[in-house]
Amino acid sequence: MRTTILIFSLTVFLASCNTSSKKSESTSDLLPLGTHKGTVSEVIQTPSYTYLLIKESMGENWIAIPKAEVKEGQQVFYDEGLEMKNFQSKTLQREFETIYFVKGIRNEALESVDEAIRKNINKSSGAAKTDIEIEQPQGAQSIAYIFENKSSLSDTKVTVKGKIVKVNNGILNTNWVHIQDGSSFENSFDLTVTTDELYQVGDVVTFIGTIGLNRDFGAGYIYNVIMEDATKVVSL
Repeated sequence: MRTTILIFSLTVFLASCNTSSKKSESTSDLLPLGTHKGTVSEVIQTPSYTYLLIKESMGENWIAIPKAEVKEGQQVFYDEGLEMKNFQSKTLQREFETIYFVKGIRNEALESVDEAIRKNINKSSGAAKTDIEIEQPQGAQSIAYIFENKSSLSDTKVTVKGKIVKVNNGILNTNWVHIQDGSSFENSFDLTVTTDELYQVGDVVTFIGTIGLNRDFGAGYIYNVIMEDATKVVSL
């Protein structure tokens, strides 16, 4: 009789432990809408990006983040990003069937989403100020003028001449060029230009393009002011 009672008590105790464990696991797996949790199973580093294969509960996803130190086996959290199908990485000479460009990864206990976004805003701020002085041709506007009058220039075509101080080609299917002309407004002196054309650091170019405001392209590419779809002007 005592043996029967002992076996019954042990069975109840084990069942209780199992239920408690499952409850704890299900509670810990609850995530805010749009938040992903997984384990890094592969890391590929490039000069500008870190590519990560993340093993999650529903499968594996490739993501790309601004360059960061990440280790295989690390548990990470990240938020929804820009999905790219059949993405060709020229640096890696590799095609990803599906990849997500996200603002960054974080340890949920250490860093909030807002903190990660603020860091990425700082990362996309361009190059240091260059000691140059470029005179704008007739009909063009200085970089200082563009930043000062950004509201009235939004969604309009503007011409500007500047020296290229930074280039990132082939990102999100476009080329990203940073130009300066020596002018500044409230410490804004670096204008980002997107273009299909190829340029090199040191080139002095006159661009015409459309001014955009508060653009968030994902992957840390966040700009208060940007010139989009720009082309070179050869007549000025």
